[in-house]
Amino acid sequence: MSETAKCRDRLIQYCTGNGLDLGCGDEKICPQATGVDWRKTPAVDVVGSVEDLSWVEDRSVDYIFSSHLLEHLPYPWRTLKVWLHKIRRGGYLVLYLPDRDSYGAVLARQGTFNTEHFWNPSMDVAIGMILDVANEVGRRGDAVHQFLDVGDDRYSFDLVVQVQ
Repeated sequence: MSETAKCRDRLIQYCTGNGLDLGCGDEKICPQATGVDWRKTPAVDVVGSVEDLSWVEDRSVDYIFSSHLLEHLPYPWRTLKVWLHKIRRGGYLVLYLPDRDSYGAVLARQGTFNTEHFWNPSMDVAIGMILDVANEVGRRGDAVHQFLDVGDDRYSFDLVVQVQ
């Protein structure tokens, strides 16, 4: 099961209207989302960088969804600044991220380490960073949904921030 499929039922309610699925890979959160990824797959509508959304008008999208992407970016706070500029007032930043402790435990059991991750967030660290970045760019963010999704083949958390 894909990471997006694991969280879709909980997060789809925040993904309505005009939205972006950043780093969508092979599967978007919903068919109407504009899928952006660096490589072309059937789900990708725009091949390009998720860190450069200059082609998207500021405050023009209802949501940005991203699943298991932010941890792969070397400067996530810089990327979040770009993303927050694109979300309209009242819109949502919808993230599904690997939980530092749960994902770390899975890797430890497997005797592996994910060298593609620049950081491994906890929910508290991610919330703090997003709210700090929102404040820095003159936006306010309210965490409206948080969920620790752990169990069989699950080691992640949902985080939804409404942007004002």
